[in-house]
Amino acid sequence: MKQQEIKVGYSVFCILLLLPGPCVFGQTPEHEPVKLTLNQAWDRASAYNKEVAAQQITTRQQAEEFNDAKTKRLPALQAGTGYNRLTAMTAFEDGLSKPKKIHLTPDNVNLDASASVILYQGKQLNNYVKEKEQAKYLSVTQQKQQLAEVKVKVATTYYSVQRNEQFRNLLLANLKEEEKRQQQMKVLFKNGVVLRSDLLRAELQISRQNMKLIEVNNTILLAENELKLLLGIPQVQALTLTDPIVMPQLQKEESLASLISEAQTEGYEIKIATQRTHIAFFKQKQVQAAFMPKVELLANYSYAYPDNVFYPTIKRVYGLGSAGVRITMPLSALYQNKHKSAIAQLESGKQKILLADQEDKTGQLTMNVYIRYNEGLKRVEIAEENIKLATENYRIVSAGYFNQLALLTDLLDADTQLLQSRFDLEDAKVIAILQYYQLLKTAGRL
Repeated sequence: MKQQEIKVGYSVFCILLLLPGPCVFGQTPEHEPVKLTLNQAWDRASAYNKEVAAQQITTRQQAEEFNDAKTKRLPALQAGTGYNRLTAMTAFEDGLSKPKKIHLTPDNVNLDASASVILYQGKQLNNYVKEKEQAKYLSVTQQKQQLAEVKVKVATTYYSVQRNEQFRNLLLANLKEEEKRQQQMKVLFKNGVVLRSDLLRAELQISRQNMKLIEVNNTILLAENELKLLLGIPQVQALTLTDPIVMPQLQKEESLASLISEAQTEGYEIKIATQRTHIAFFKQKQVQAAFMPKVELLANYSYAYPDNVFYPTIKRVYGLGSAGVRITMPLSALYQNKHKSAIAQLESGKQKILLADQEDKTGQLTMNVYIRYNEGLKRVEIAEENIKLATENYRIVSAGYFNQLALLTDLLDADTQLLQSRFDLEDAKVIAILQYYQLLKTAGRL
């Protein structure tokens, strides 16, 4: 009996091992947070984000369309067979009054195969293949652009969580300081040094900070949920973001002019506009090729029964092949394609104008982001200096209040200014970081 139980247990264990990993072990347990750096979040977004996945399918579709276009260069092959049964033929040799019945071989069978290949058509097929090739490149660029946009969204949400967690830490520290100060004020109130109105005002300040803490916690929750949606993580799964808020720096040799030049050559928008210009050009070439003659190489071979090549019909199977060249000239295209050619030419010219316009817009956007990025760096420096000033101001006012040399209003204002200056520093860092990644996206690096 024990041996049977051991065998059953061993069999169940083997079956569990053969099951897919997630079914047995699952992914990260919900009670264990997923630890993510920003780069890991980007990697996960590229693998699980639905917008990126949809664009990847579009890219594969364009690749298949390009492969399909290339197959049109191959010879067109056909094979077929047929059977029909003939009735007797009625022949009128002397007017319609005396018809004569001629009995033919009733059963007719044929088996044939043919091939044709286009030798020349004004390079219409070549231009069609090139158009599909550019469409494939366009889709690849759009996929990279989509991924870059998702990365910016991920970075924005990622650092939104980080920023608000810093806000929460600052609020908790501030609340701890205020509660400590409140205890000191209660002692002074009992000794008649502090007014009851001051004590109530301090309690009101703590209540406001608690309400602010609730708002910050909710903001963190909403930002985390948005980040999980971008990364394809279940909403019930806990997250831990491990990257600190650190300021990235551009290389010293990267001037505004070099960044504009890079964005106008390597930027996603520029590449997309360039590829659309190429597509319009090759479409125009296809329309122009419609006026050219078409040269085809043809070949055919067939077996048939009976032999109807010669008269009278012989009851035998015969084989007959042929090969040659066919030249056709689309004369109607001389007037039917006139307006199509004008439309294609106008579209090609329009795309060139849009490309030039995109170059101007990309240069302007790069300059705007670059200026905002440097403004963010300067704002960080100012925020750090403001913290020093606010800290010293709070120290002086706090000492003055407990020595009855300052009002509670001044103390609360100093406390609020110190907390706000620390908020401003974290906010300035995040803004500068996001401008940096926006600059990378504009230059086509992200």
